[in-house]
Amino acid sequence: MSMAKFRKVKNNRKNSPTRGMIYGRAVVNRVVHTSAIAKKITERCTVTEPDILAVINALMTEISANIAEGNKVVLDEFGSFKLGIRTSPAVNAKKFTSANIKNMYVIYSPYSVMDQGKRVKPMLSGIKMEEMTEYNGIEDEENGGGTTGGGTSGETSGGTSGGTSGDNTQTGGSGNTEGGGSNTDQTGGEGQGSESGGDGNMG
Repeated sequence: MSMAKFRKVKNNRKNSPTRGMIYGRAVVNRVVHTSAIAKKITERCTVTEPDILAVINALMTEISANIAEGNKVVLDEFGSFKLGIRTSPAVNAKKFTSANIKNMYVIYSPYSVMDQGKRVKPMLSGIKMEEMTEYNGIEDEENGGGTTGGGTSGETSGGTSGGTSGDNTQTGGSGNTEGGGSNTDQTGGEGQGSESGGDGNMG
């Protein structure tokens, strides 16, 4: 059974309706790169590491090419990828052009299934959480600061819904919009409401 860790964070952001309340943040233990994944796969099958890397690289190329064509890519029992955009508003439809598109990002939606009337994500099944012990109690978060991963990953979290991580990759399909962008579609038909690098639950 997999064991992940969390840390406690106090919301000290000014003007927040939940200021002073305690939240939990998942801890990023380490970053695992493609080469390490390929090496682990060789322990589970007879395929060589160079062949595995070649397939992974080809898969990434195909996913990128399909996203660029406006296609939604579904990897069975893993999830889906599609293009999302953020735009600036226009006063009417005639004045809205491609120049209003300010940013593009990739929406990843994890695979989910119905189980006893509830929608679950097999990728998360069997994961148990325990508190991280190598930090000094509650960490303050003020003005949208703080770090994910217990300060080990270098990623910053603004704690906002509908945002993106540093690489403009957004997970989930929350139905949130920002500047006219929409991300309501996802594998399994379930809204996520989460994003990469932050839990988005601090008001």
